[in-house]
Amino acid sequence: MNSKIRVLILCFISLLSVTTAKDLNLDLEYSLDGSSFSKLGSLSLQQRHDGNYTGNVKFDSSISQSLFSQLRTKTDSSPHSLYYLKSGDLLSSNAACYMLKANLAHRIAITIDQENGVVESMTVFPDGLYDAEAIGEKCTVDSRESSPRLSGTVEITTVKELPAPETTAYLQRMEEEKRNRQHGAATDNRSFLAKYWMYIVPVVVFMVISSFMSGEDGGGQ
Repeated sequence: MNSKIRVLILCFISLLSVTTAKDLNLDLEYSLDGSSFSKLGSLSLQQRHDGNYTGNVKFDSSISQSLFSQLRTKTDSSPHSLYYLKSGDLLSSNAACYMLKANLAHRIAITIDQENGVVESMTVFPDGLYDAEAIGEKCTVDSRESSPRLSGTVEITTVKELPAPETTAYLQRMEEEKRNRQHGAATDNRSFLAKYWMYIVPVVVFMVISSFMSGEDGGGQ
């Protein structure tokens, strides 16, 4: 009986994990001018049971040679030109020359809003190119890279949405502080007598009584 219950619990947990996981798929496009884009491949993001994501990129390998040739032609005429990677509203760019030097190896950095399962940003880097020299008047590519190979890796960073401020309570506190400051800084324009009469009157009464008593004592003698 206990074993059956354990099996049912495990099945329930597995089903819950599957139904709550959020998998994301992105279509990738590239461009050399930032305006006209062509299909490059796709990027899939799978959410694990612990809430974190893993990613996998799949490029259309048939365009490797064509893309390499396009980049070569572009950098020959404009060494500092850019290579663009796009997915929906997400857009990133890097030096086309560096992508050539990396032999079309892409490293794509993804930032995901873990709470809402939304991709917040995407950045493309030339993978394996860690000590690239500054691009000069000409884009120089190692001639040994005669066989371009379009490839990609994915790096994922998850962020949690920050809690929204309690706007109403905040405004109430601000108004209260404002009232307190105004109360403390208010100027009292009343006259001296109006402000201190409660202290003056007892003194005057005491002086009158003392004077009267002194007069009686003098008359009795």
